[in-house]
Amino acid sequence: MPSKDRAAPFTMRDRLSEIGKVLGGAIDAARDHVPDVRITSDVEVPVYVIHHGSKAEDYELLCDFKKFMAESQSGLLHRPVVKILAGRQDFERHIFARHLREAFSGQFDAVRAIHRAELEAADKRWSLGIPTIGEIVLWGLTSAGGLVGSLLLYLATETSRTAIDRIGAVLRQSMLGRAVAGKSADAALEDLIEEKKSVIDAALARIDVELHPDLYRFAWRGQRPGPMTGINRNAWPLPDFVAKRMKDF
Repeated sequence: MPSKDRAAPFTMRDRLSEIGKVLGGAIDAARDHVPDVRITSDVEVPVYVIHHGSKAEDYELLCDFKKFMAESQSGLLHRPVVKILAGRQDFERHIFARHLREAFSGQFDAVRAIHRAELEAADKRWSLGIPTIGEIVLWGLTSAGGLVGSLLLYLATETSRTAIDRIGAVLRQSMLGRAVAGKSADAALEDLIEEKKSVIDAALARIDVELHPDLYRFAWRGQRPGPMTGINRNAWPLPDFVAKRMKDF
């Protein structure tokens, strides 16, 4: 009969229990340092529709993230407000919505990569201390393939607190996974965006289109001009990169 003073044998179950406590402590510690999602302001992101052919569906989309990226240098999270400027409005909106989602996501990836490279070259990846959600979205997440751009479009089209909470949950899951096990956020982001693609596209299909005088003249060149309803005669001149691209057609 074993002595009452002898310690009980240390079983595999005890070992697993100890490991669970350690991991649980690490998760709790990491959770305390994961920022919550807070939208600070809306920032306009103009999208220029360049009609380069004679048909309504002959167009190219150029997104201007200059102001959005400048505002986001603070590390705060802004909601992009998409503004569509075009030369004609008779294009099919549901097809346009898909094109816009793809163009916005792909072009944002390219702009974000340039900014990240500039920050890394200057040894300024983000501010000192715990990174904000804005910094995590713009520079901390390594996700490519349009995921972050699509995440911003989800923010732009779904402005409810529920949508923001959902985004926050995905980002916190990402940061906790990286802090504890070095896991990527790609899977969670992919699931979220795949689920919300139809919601995003439906919202983009309903978005208002403003006619820009320069884009209008370019779209109808060599043809009988179309309706001018909704044209903004006091619109600002087109950015240089848009005017330059128009010269390529």
